[in-house]
Amino acid sequence: MAVRRQQPYLYPTWLAKAMAGEVNCDWATWYRVHFRDWTRPPSDFDEAKYTMEHTRLSRDMRAKRDLASEKLFVERQGSFWYTHPSGIRISGTPDLVSLGPGGNCIYEAKAFAPRAWHQLQTMIYMYCLPRSESRAFFGKTFSGQVQYSDHTVEIEPGQIDGSFEEQFNSWLDTFARAEPLEKFPSQQECGYCNIGKADCPERLAVVTVDEN
Repeated sequence: MAVRRQQPYLYPTWLAKAMAGEVNCDWATWYRVHFRDWTRPPSDFDEAKYTMEHTRLSRDMRAKRDLASEKLFVERQGSFWYTHPSGIRISGTPDLVSLGPGGNCIYEAKAFAPRAWHQLQTMIYMYCLPRSESRAFFGKTFSGQVQYSDHTVEIEPGQIDGSFEEQFNSWLDTFARAEPLEKFPSQQECGYCNIGKADCPERLAVVTVDEN
């Protein structure tokens, strides 16, 4: 049974997908921000296949780093909390964070086909980590890198300035509203949503086809 959160909470993936236009039902993201323990429909996502490929990519990323000159934060070592002025609390766990004399970088491994929200998720990390409660990252500047099986996407530090920051703040102000946002149910939209029919009677799909 869904329970209202004491403080609004947001996971970077939810925001990245909204910013990229991967999801159009603003209510679904708003609901996750303000509620927890909602019912979830069955999923046909192949989690085992994704996890194995993601683990391989993550280990390859670490193997390429210079341990003599860089300080690495792997998975939960790099976890952070950031509180937005709207009151929303954001937590995230980058795959790899590197601090070094040549610059600081956030690395994300993505096992499946490239999507726009992959870069935006990394940019959200780049924005939040220097403003987070973690002393190791506070005030630092980061570049970003999204690693796929066959290529890498580089993100410069300046890409989180200007329009990105404006959009980031605008979306969070929107999701922080006390009133529910509008629903846009459709077979495709609902098929990518993990909120079950018990919490969303308008849901049209039976299963969730993708949770990553």
